[in-house]
Amino acid sequence: IDDLMIGFKRKHVTVWSGYRGCGKSSLLNMLILNGANYGYKSALWTGELDATEEKSWLYMQAAGKQHNKETKNGFYYTPENICDKIDPWIDKYFWIFNNEYKNNFNQIMDEVRSLKKRENIDFIILDNLMTLDIDDLDGDKNDRQKNLMYTLTCLAKEMNIHIHIVAHPNKSGTFLRPNNISGSGHIPDLAQNVFILHRIN
Repeated sequence: IDDLMIGFKRKHVTVWSGYRGCGKSSLLNMLILNGANYGYKSALWTGELDATEEKSWLYMQAAGKQHNKETKNGFYYTPENICDKIDPWIDKYFWIFNNEYKNNFNQIMDEVRSLKKRENIDFIILDNLMTLDIDDLDGDKNDRQKNLMYTLTCLAKEMNIHIHIVAHPNKSGTFLRPNNISGSGHIPDLAQNVFILHRIN
C-alpha cells in the first residue's frame, strides 16, 4: 500500500470499508505497527473491542506467527515474555483512546486535540463510524454523517494529521463500490482516499 500510494498524506482522510470479517481491523493494526517502525505515532478509537482485546490482537500481529502459542482450543496468544519485549517499543508510538469517553464523537475529537498537543500524534484511526455517537451533531442522520466528515477533514488539516475511519457497507451482497458504503454519500465523497477490502475465498 505504501508503494502504491507513496504513503498516507497529512491533512487527508481515508475511509475503509468492507464486509464483516474481510480483514479491515487486521490491516489497520498493520498500519499502526508499520507506522511505529518508521517512528510515526498513532492513536486508535474502537467501538468494537475493549482496550485489552485490541492490545492482545495487536501484539499477536506484532509478534508474528513464529512467536505466538496455540491453546488446546485452537486459539492463539502472545506469551508474556514476548509481550514484555513489545511493550516498551509500542508504548512510545501508540495510544488507545480513553474509554471513559465511550463513543461520543465530540468528546473523542477533544481527546484527539489533547493527544496531538501532548504526544504529537501523526495519525488516528476511528473503528468504526456505526458505533460513534453523533447525535450531538446537527440535522438528520445523513446531515450528521456529512457534518462528521466535514469535522474530520477540518481536524486533519488543523492538526496536520491523517485520519482513518471505518465505514461498513450496506448489505448489498455484491462486489462493493464506494456507493455501497452505508449511510450518507458524503462519507466517500469528502474523503481523499477510499479503500474497499474483499476477502478472497
